[in-house]
Order: sequence, then structure tokens, then C-alpha cells
Amino acid sequence: MKRHFGLVEFSKDHHQALILAQICKTNSPRYKGMRATIDEKADYTLKMWETELKPHFEREEKYLIPISESKTEKLKELCARIILEHEQIEKLISKIAGSEGLEIILDEFGNLLDNHVRFEEREWFEEIQKELTVEEIEHLAVLVQMEIESTKQSCRK
Repeated sequence: MKRHFGLVEFSKDHHQALILAQICKTNSPRYKGMRATIDEKADYTLKMWETELKPHFEREEKYLIPISESKTEKLKELCARIILEHEQIEKLISKIAGSEGLEIILDEFGNLLDNHVRFEEREWFEEIQKELTVEEIEHLAVLVQMEIESTKQSCRK
């Protein structure tokens, strides 16, 4: 199913998250110009967490989950999984910051993030598009865009 424009901003974030996931996985091919050492990967992951992933998770939890989990039982179950996986990812971020056993933790993080993003795109977003009205998704898009713009303006100050 084609992605509704109201969810496109989330999908753009997902693209970056998938690249990060690949970088972190142990057996992934090395991307030209990307981090190669374990310490570089860990530093990059922590930076991406603060600048990209954490704000993305917060927007999902602030906007997408509340509007979608109240629609159907299936969406409620999907949202519960999203929240659980967000918590698991955040725990792995804490472990990465702790700097012990980084290669194994980064690999676990990369695999979890990859599976999480694909689940959201293939199942959660599809169900959202099926169950929410066009007006609800458009309203959601406006709220998310306003928050993104507000965050950009705060960073410029």
C-alpha cells in the first residue's frame, strides 16, 4: 500500500534508522564513508539516538500511538508491541553508553531496530492507514510538522 503523506515524515526517519541498523549489525557489509570500528559505531549510534531516534520515538508515542490504539483491538495490540520495543531499544542504548561488550550489544541493537522499523512499516502503518480516516491522518501530519518546525527553531536559538 502506498504510504499516506501524513505518515511520510515517519517513513523518512525509518530510512535513516535502517541505515543505522545495518551499520551496527556484526555481519553487515561496510558502508563507504561510514563508521567501521566498534567505538565509532557506538559513538554514531548514541549521536543518532539523541538527534534522530529518540525524537522519532517521542513523536510516535505522543501522536501516533494515542490516536491509533483507541481505534481497534488490533491497533491496540500493535501499539503495545511498539511501546515494548521502544523500551527494549532504549535499554540497549543505555548498555551502549556503558561501553562493555559493545560488539554484541550493537549487533543486538541493529537487529532489533531493523525488525522494529520493518514491523512499523509493514504492519502498523498499513493498519493505521486502513483504520484511521484521511482527516485524522492529515491532522496528525499537521501536528507532527508543527512539532518538527518548533524543534528546529529551538535549536537555532
